[in-house]
Amino acid sequence: MLLNRLIKPFFPILNRLYRWYSAKPRSYRFKSLRLVIAPTVFHPAFFFSTKIFIGFLKQHEVEGKRLLELGAGSGLISLVQARRGATVTATDINDLALEQLRKNAASNRLSLQVTYSDLFEHISPTDFDIIIINPPYYPKEATQTSEFAWYCGEDFDYFRRLFAQLAQGYTATIYMILSDDCDLAQINALAQINALEMHCIYQRRVWGEDNFIYEVSVAPIS
Repeated sequence: MLLNRLIKPFFPILNRLYRWYSAKPRSYRFKSLRLVIAPTVFHPAFFFSTKIFIGFLKQHEVEGKRLLELGAGSGLISLVQARRGATVTATDINDLALEQLRKNAASNRLSLQVTYSDLFEHISPTDFDIIIINPPYYPKEATQTSEFAWYCGEDFDYFRRLFAQLAQGYTATIYMILSDDCDLAQINALAQINALEMHCIYQRRVWGEDNFIYEVSVAPIS
């Protein structure tokens, strides 16, 4: 993409600026919600995927539905859906993110279940009507807590474990957001290994980057 090529030389500088900014708690407002974004947590103000997901879910009825945000980070998506009437569970492996999400839920007078879980380690995918996933997808090993929001492991270990666990059975509708900046072919191949299919049901381009929301489903038996 032309815009990405123009911006790419500035990535090291932008990355340093982001690391500096996110090194301490920052206040953030999304419409009527007021949050504090903790250090090490993916900040929704600087990246497109969170707001794209929120816009997509706005087209779907969630009131009364049991909704899981797997790897919630700031929890903004969960908070918005809780305000819309969903019964929300938000998980993460970052204790600081979970602690701050509980505080943000309380300060916004919203009720949701906040749970530590590495993928489905402490929860069951059969307990939900909707599962939403904004995954890490860069093939590199995370060496510190903040990097788990970005890196899925050199061998795409995150997706290998995710799809293997989903293949054990689920009843939810599963939505996952990815972009053209990741290896879509490899991720699709890993889904297929586990008899799952990824159907692109929504696409949006922002600043020259194509973002895709996939519905993950069981592949039909041939």
